[in-house]
Order: sequence, then structure tokens, then C-alpha cells
Amino acid sequence: LFNTIGGSSWQNNGQWISWQFEVSETGLYKIGLKAIQNVSNGASSARRFYINGITPFQELMAVQFPYSTDFNMYTLGGEHPYEFYFEKGQTYTLTMEAVLGDVASPLKKTAEILEKLNKVYREILVLTGANPDTNRDYQLAKVMPDTLQELSAQGDSLKAVYQELVEATGMSGENVRVLKTLFNQIERMAKKPDSIPSQFENFQANISSLATWITTTQSQPLSVDYLLIAPLSYKMPNPKGGFLKDFIFGIGTFLASFSGDYSDISKDAENPVKVWVGNGMTGGRDQAQIIKVMADNLFTAESGIPVDLQLVAMGSLLPSTLAGRGPDVALTIGQSDIMNYAFRNAVCLLYTSDAADD
Repeated sequence: LFNTIGGSSWQNNGQWISWQFEVSETGLYKIGLKAIQNVSNGASSARRFYINGITPFQELMAVQFPYSTDFNMYTLGGEHPYEFYFEKGQTYTLTMEAVLGDVASPLKKTAEILEKLNKVYREILVLTGANPDTNRDYQLAKVMPDTLQELSAQGDSLKAVYQELVEATGMSGENVRVLKTLFNQIERMAKKPDSIPSQFENFQANISSLATWITTTQSQPLSVDYLLIAPLSYKMPNPKGGFLKDFIFGIGTFLASFSGDYSDISKDAENPVKVWVGNGMTGGRDQAQIIKVMADNLFTAESGIPVDLQLVAMGSLLPSTLAGRGPDVALTIGQSDIMNYAFRNAVCLLYTSDAADD
């Protein structure tokens, strides 16, 4: 069981999730969801809502979910919930689609600015080289006045985009710091062209950061715990457990840490194939969960052979194998390690060329 759905696996523009539901009585309902957006600090994630494939009204085109470190209960419409008419006996489909929302237009403008700034950078690069001599007077104001004018214009455009984002999201922190840093630098370079050689390397780094920012801002992560289709009079539950529940849960988690095997991804089974998945640079719990789902749905379903999947630091693989306590199969190990196991007769050939031909 997955406690939540979404997160980083539901963050790209156009990705959607649908739920089907029925109501017990015909009438007006409100829609709420317990969710969290704790990935993009200082930014909001947007979702478009559909009911039976149609967005009922404009306000549901891009519902914003701001950054938070805790789960919150979001009711569509806020303090004055939107009212939805549902009929008993009819099946409805609620769809949530990841969209760019308020950042769509600023992102498009920023991509255009980035392209022009890269052109300015290349033109200066032709004259100064990748490592300009800071003691040399390149006379940039005389040699390339049009380039400096374009640089200044793009700095003004970037500042306008920054202000647009601050107004749209209501935040001016980490999510837009890259823009502010770059347009401030461009202003200094445009006012004092002689300072460009000393700032040129940093200018290139800030342009690269802007490109990364565009890619990162396109991500719209959101994790959903549950949805509620509730009558208008229903009081939405508190998304937080309260001190007593949190305390009891913490004590239970602490006690379970002494007995639970968090490296074992699988349930108990008789005569399973023991599979180790590397935990670290070559893999992790996310990869192990995917492999387990594939093993259950494909391998075990067809062969009837259970799989005991364990998440293990691969540094212990060689000693365990030499001691005769290693796994039957090891996945996500480094390529350079395979020779070490082959030298010690710890590698098994899964098929021969004759078998492959058959």
C-alpha cells in the first residue's frame, strides 16, 4: 500500500490522475483533498480539475497549491466552497492534471530571454575569449554597442518577468532568486562595460543557472493523501493528527525500529529467490519498489516462484558471497565490481550462446 500518490512522479505538465466515485444522495457537494507540496520551496504547484472530462468553470483551470512542510486540507473554493451537483446512481470521474498555471507565461518569456542572452554571450566570447584578460581594455562600448544595448534590454525584460512572477505567486524567495541575481548583474555590466571581462565567467554561470531554473520551474509536484466528496454541511477533518496522536505514533515508530526489517521490501514467502538491490549511488528504495512490483506482476505471476527483495548496501555483497550468505541475484551493482566477483568464481552465466540461438 502506498500512503500517498503523486509527488515527483506527478509533476510534469500534462500528467493526470483520475478517480471514479458515486454519491449516496442526489444534491450539492464540495470537493476537498489532503495534500502537500513540499518540494518547490517558495513556489506553488497548479492542478486543473475535470469532472467527466470537462472543466466546469474557469476557477478550476489552475488551482494553486503553495509550498508547505505539512499536509493541509484544501477545499476547492476555500472558505466559500464551489458547489457541485451530483446525482445518485451515476458514476463520475474526477481528474487532476498537472499544469503550469500562473508561471506559463513568465516561463515562455524567460526562455526567449535566455536564447537572446546566449547570443549576447557568444558575441562577447568571440572578442574576449573564454578567459578574458581583466587588465586589458577591450573597448566593448565602441566595438559592440548593439550587443551591449541588447544586453541591457534583456536585463530589463528579465526584471519585468521577475516582478510578474512575484505578483503571480506572492513569493519572492528561493524560487525567483536566480532571476534577480542575473538581472542585477546585467545592470552592472551595462552601466560599466569595462567590468564585463571580470564578470564574464560568472555571467556564463548565471545564464546556465537560468536554464536550469526554467527546467526546474516547469515541475509541478504534489502529493495527495486522500480526496473527499462531501455534502456542503460537512466539516472537513483536521489534516494534522494533534499532539497526542503524533506522540503515540512517534512512540510506536520508535518501538518498531527495534524489530522491523526496513531493508526487506517483500513479504514472507517459502523458498523465495533472494534478490539484493543496491542502496546508494546505483539504486535505492524507489528502484526496489518498482522492481518488486514488476517481479510480483510478471515473474512470480508466471513462474509461481516468490521473490525476497532486500535493499542492501552493496559494499557487503562480496564479503557475504565469500561467506556463503550472499543473495541468489544482485542488482544495481557498479560495473567495475563485476570483474572482482568473476575472479572469485562468484558470477553465474545465465545463458550460453547456444541457448541464445535457440
